[in-house]
Amino acid sequence: MEQDPITYDETDEQIRQYIDELDDSSPATRDALCMKLTRLGRQASPALIAALSDPRSRVRLESTRCLRVMRDPDAAPALVRALEDDMGDVRWVAAEALCALGNISLVPLMRALQSEGWDETNLRSGAHHVFRTLMSGDLTPIIAPVMHALEGVEASLTVPLAAHTALDELRTYGLH
Repeated sequence: MEQDPITYDETDEQIRQYIDELDDSSPATRDALCMKLTRLGRQASPALIAALSDPRSRVRLESTRCLRVMRDPDAAPALVRALEDDMGDVRWVAAEALCALGNISLVPLMRALQSEGWDETNLRSGAHHVFRTLMSGDLTPIIAPVMHALEGVEASLTVPLAAHTALDELRTYGLH
């Protein structure tokens, strides 16, 4: 694939075409497409976020990789959902993307943990990884109880309450 000049104004149809081509078997082609999409930034974000639900695992993985590089805060809720993907590589890159977003990822992650279906093993593992990475400074006292609840024996009882409490406390830091 030849390197195209940088363009910052692509049509939605062109963006969808790039995303469709993320299923290409060539790593070099996929890397070039990801570079194009990340250069487009927020213009490509909605299509990349939608691609996290694509039936093709390679498209989901490559879209997650692009979102990790872009660090678009709007992608955080979709990346949290990607922690439950069937493909382990997608889950790992989604967790890394949430870590790259930093504290912005805490609120959607806490919301997922306080929801009714939170006790999904992959979500729990991904959340644990993100919390461990982000636990530092002023937010440690907020994140630590959720980490302990995730590691505890009665997690199904304690995690939703710990996440709810953490969400209340995160509001005092302007995160909501």
